[in-house]
Amino acid sequence: MKLYGVINILLAYDRSALDIGIPKNGQYVLMSEFTDKPFVRGMKSTQPENLLHNFKLLDEVVRKLSGQS
Repeated sequence: MKLYGVINILLAYDRSALDIGIPKNGQYVLMSEFTDKPFVRGMKSTQPENLLHNFKLLDEVVRKLSGQS
């Protein structure tokens, strides 16, 4: 998936857990490597309030990486 027409991201869903990957040096790494803010992982990551939190954090990270912040 490409956000803001610039940054490709990887959404990986496995057994009720959602991870978000962002490319770095030719491979996808967890979004938590790009921010100091808490990122909800594991089974709790798919709870509605945690999904919203993680997607807001993703928006901040992608805007920063793409120079739109």
